[in-house]
Amino acid sequence: MEKLPVRVTVRGSLGTLVLRPPQGLEDSLPPPKDRIRAAGEGLAPSLEPVTAYAQRTVTILLPALNEEAAIGHVLDELPLDGLRSRGYLPDVLIVDGHSTDGTAAIALSRGAVVLKQLGRGKGWAVRTGLEATNTDYLIMLDADHTYPANAIPEFLAHLENEADVVVGSRIKGSIEEGAMRPLNVIGNKALSFLASTLYGHRISDVCSGMWAFGPRAKELLNLNSKGFEVEAEIFAQTMKEGLRVKEVPIAYRKRLGRQKLGSVTDGISIASKLVRKRFVR
Repeated sequence: MEKLPVRVTVRGSLGTLVLRPPQGLEDSLPPPKDRIRAAGEGLAPSLEPVTAYAQRTVTILLPALNEEAAIGHVLDELPLDGLRSRGYLPDVLIVDGHSTDGTAAIALSRGAVVLKQLGRGKGWAVRTGLEATNTDYLIMLDADHTYPANAIPEFLAHLENEADVVVGSRIKGSIEEGAMRPLNVIGNKALSFLASTLYGHRISDVCSGMWAFGPRAKELLNLNSKGFEVEAEIFAQTMKEGLRVKEVPIAYRKRLGRQKLGSVTDGISIASKLVRKRFVR
């Protein structure tokens, strides 16, 4: 995707974010004051203005579509104070997939920045978020309350030391009873085996919705996915670029709200993406 020089700086109680709108999005963005408002009571205080000294910046990206039942809980769990105490300057970006419920309003009320994604589908959401941010690190997790926000500091520690990309593995960790349908578990293991075989690198959970990217990965990732195949493309791209990938065991919970991932159709799309990316640049 083309890198645009456009920069929009917005501030909120969950962080100060420098946005680089993706191609075609800059004209559709509302003014900064309409994308962000003061946080509610009880949330972490606003960040101090960015100063001249080097401070590591991190964006927490939450792709969201009709997640009003979960988004507030996810935002409340983000360890922002802990990140600040470790020397990070965090911000929170919600990429909204044209929600028809109160997802965006809830996120705005808690001080997050909300962008409406280009296109429809999770792939478009992730691409919008990757292209729009200009921070040192990026953490991505689903906005349905299934992934553990308290694992974010551990992900960052790996990025600081030995990894370019970190992925949370539900298979190596734990899955709450009822959080994944049996067919999804079987499909995920089959797709992970396919990915491991095609790319010569063992991955246990290629469909995970929790990833972290360091500066090199953010620069090299060039995605074109539109839907749920985006995580498979991320893995394929990291392998082809020779990036260092680290899996971290995580605990996976039941989602809040309606499940969106299908079983067969999405699985075929994911497998197709893995194969095509392996043999086509």
